[in-house]
This record gives sequence, structure tokens and C-alpha cells, in this order.
Amino acid sequence: MIGSLLKRRCYRFAKSDLASLQHDTICIMLISIFFFIVAYLVGYAIIKLCKLDLENIIHPTAMLLGLVFLCLLFYLEGLVFGSLGIFRSLITLMGLIVITGVVLRKELRRLSRRARSCSAGLVSRNDKPGRLPRPFHGLAMTLRQAQGKLSAMIIQPVFILFIIWFFGRSLFFGTNGEIIAGDRLVWTDWPLHIGMAANFAYGANFPPQNPHFSGIALTYPFMSDFLSGILLSFGTSLPMSF
Repeated sequence: MIGSLLKRRCYRFAKSDLASLQHDTICIMLISIFFFIVAYLVGYAIIKLCKLDLENIIHPTAMLLGLVFLCLLFYLEGLVFGSLGIFRSLITLMGLIVITGVVLRKELRRLSRRARSCSAGLVSRNDKPGRLPRPFHGLAMTLRQAQGKLSAMIIQPVFILFIIWFFGRSLFFGTNGEIIAGDRLVWTDWPLHIGMAANFAYGANFPPQNPHFSGIALTYPFMSDFLSGILLSFGTSLPMSF
């Protein structure tokens, strides 16, 4: 009887602990997704502010610029406060959402005014009075734009999915919790990068020192490892951070 009672209590504890773990995992996933959404919006706002004509590569470029900007901003915060903090990071991300919302709202208003002015002046000066505007020129431009957008819609998602699949197989956890590397060369290079990222996330390594040689400044280009450190500070697992 006592054994069955203890078994029921252990089952309830394990069940509640599993529910808590699932809840934490969902929260961590949402925070990570929110981070990348903010990065994309920031990069898109930078492109619009700089008036860059990137055509079909605007979306991956926006993500890249946003990630670079957020890494630099979080690095400056780390230098000021001495560590990475999830609550401070969330406040920063929400502030960036407000700023980019203001910037993109102005851009949307400008685009709407341009669209109205273009529709008002649809008839070209070269067209003679009484004749309709030349439709085939606009149709050809529309077809070329659609072709470019279609190629971007196909190539870019396939490339992103390949990158996710490739790095997702590089390092992962086995059924018993062991760390499994997809290739033997992972063990030669990744321990260095994992050490750097972990020092940023958990070791308050600001200003950065070499994690393998105490007291020596880190001269390795570490910004990609710093991005993984940011994700680790959110609570993301080690394989997902890389």
C-alpha cells in the first residue's frame, strides 16, 4: 500500500515536471522565433531607410542585416552590463519592435502616396490624346517581376531548408541524452565554438577573453558564436543554438 502510494506520488511529480518542461520549451521556442522576427523587421527597416534596391534578395538580406545589428546591439549591452540577460533582451526586442513599426509605417505611407500618384498619372506624356496607354510595356515588366519573384520564392526557401537540415544533422542529442555528431570533423572544430558561445551565455565573458587561455583577449572573429550565445541565454538547446 505504501509502495503504491509512493508510486502514485512519483508519477504525479514526473507528470507535473514533464508539463513544466513542455511549457518552458514552448516559451523558449517563442522567444527564439520572436528574436528572428525582430531581426528581419530591423533589417527590412534598415534597407528601406538606406533606400537599397535589392529586388529579389531583399528578404534574406533583411534577415542578415537584422542579425548583424542585433548581435552588435546585444554585444554593446553585454559590455555595459557585464552579461546577457533574457529580461533585458526582451525589453530591447520590444523597443526595437516599436521603432521599426514607426519606420515602416512612414515607408508604407510613402508607398501609398507613390501608388496614388502613379495611378493619377497613368497616361504617359508620349501617348497621344485620345489613345489608350500602351498596356504591353507594363505587362512585360510585370511578367519579368513575377519571374524574378517566383525564382526567389523557390530558390530561397529550398536553400534555407537545406541549411537547417545540414546543421540540424551536425550535432544532436541521442535517445539516451548523449551528444551525437553527424561527422567526425565536428569534434575537431565545434568544441572551440561551443566554448565561446557558452562563455558568452553563462560566463559573463565581457570584455571577451579566450575561454581556453585565461587572461588573454579573444582575437578570433566570434560574432557568429556570440549569436549562438544569445540563443543559449534564452534557454535554447545546444544543437538548436548552432
